[in-house]
Amino acid sequence: MNNASLQFDILVVGAGPAGLAAAAALSQRGLRVGCLAPQHPPRWSNTYGLWLDELETLGLQDCVDTCWDSPTVVAGSNTIHRLPRSYARLDNKKLIARLIERAEDGNITWLTGVARDWARISRGVEIAASPTAPHQSPRCYEARAVIDATGHFPALLKRASRVAPAWQTAWGIMAHCKGDPILGGASMALMDFSAIDGESTFAEPPSFLYAMNMGGGRYFLEETVLASRPAFKIERLQHRLATRLEMRGVEVVEVLETERVAFPMGLDLPISNPFILGFGGAASMVHPATGYMVGRALQAAQPLAFAIAEELGRAGGDPMRAVAAGREAIWPQSTRRSRELLLFGLETLLKLNADETRVFFNAFFRLAPAQWAAYLSGTASPAEITQMMLEVFRHLPPALKIQFARAGFSKQAAYLLRASGPSFLTR
Repeated sequence: MNNASLQFDILVVGAGPAGLAAAAALSQRGLRVGCLAPQHPPRWSNTYGLWLDELETLGLQDCVDTCWDSPTVVAGSNTIHRLPRSYARLDNKKLIARLIERAEDGNITWLTGVARDWARISRGVEIAASPTAPHQSPRCYEARAVIDATGHFPALLKRASRVAPAWQTAWGIMAHCKGDPILGGASMALMDFSAIDGESTFAEPPSFLYAMNMGGGRYFLEETVLASRPAFKIERLQHRLATRLEMRGVEVVEVLETERVAFPMGLDLPISNPFILGFGGAASMVHPATGYMVGRALQAAQPLAFAIAEELGRAGGDPMRAVAAGREAIWPQSTRRSRELLLFGLETLLKLNADETRVFFNAFFRLAPAQWAAYLSGTASPAEITQMMLEVFRHLPPALKIQFARAGFSKQAAYLLRASGPSFLTR
């Protein structure tokens, strides 16, 4: 097959962390890559945090804004877990520059526009894109295959919406403060589930404080609901954060930045498309029980690129086989089985009230660090997740043990069946 007249071997649509990482990895593999996004270079407004050891593995440790040793998890008034890992806040500008640099070591073309539709052509896919500036005209781009990295509600792929998603919501501020909002003398709190005055233990989902001491009296403070269905209102989180700070005698002197976060968790995998592959949020790569995704997307970009380049780079390479190989690199059978177990965990968390949530996380962070680290990163195997679940169960009080055991015989048991049953059951 002669592909010389096609513009690209592969077109990446989207330039968030997942899309830019995929574009860089594919370009480095020698493919002709196009990256289509509303603007270049992209701008990322959200705050991203990763474990430092994960960034070191990726060679991205110099893309850190600030790093903290031994972040804490507060699971109750007298229970503070100090985690033996270092946690980093990413410098978005540095990470964007590094990924662009890696991409430009290969063969990449930066395109501006918004993907609107796609069509099958004789040797690949045509993407229709709308302009992002008044003087521009609509454009069409041709590629042998396409990666849709446009986020949780993708531009080109479709999902079978069988289950309403849960939502993680958060309200954050970067502010100068008088007083220390972080308990226990720590410099960073990963999750602080301390009770708030007026907290409705049963009527509303619990929230936690995610807090970073940036130095010089400056703090990043974010009140977060880990998961709720439906999405918890941001305005309620603003009130909770203000109440929490008032309880601790902390005065917010000046708000420098604000952040609103709302994204779905537990979305179905996209319907398979033989020519278009989802990546990042478009591929439902958000950890179903924690909301983490950026680390996994950065880690998965290289195996994704290897699988696609291996097929497209050989004589007679088939784009459909390349997309299938890329999908298998992201979602091998074992990872899909792990995902079903994590979805079971998500549904269980959604049913816990504030006090039960504190008890649960107290038990969870009693696991060996290697165990909870693998769970949080999404790299644990089905067998490892099962072992962790049993270990956490062992440390729960009788009332919660009964509640968790009942979950195994409720409609949630379908997740366990898909995790352990024949491969055709996994979604």
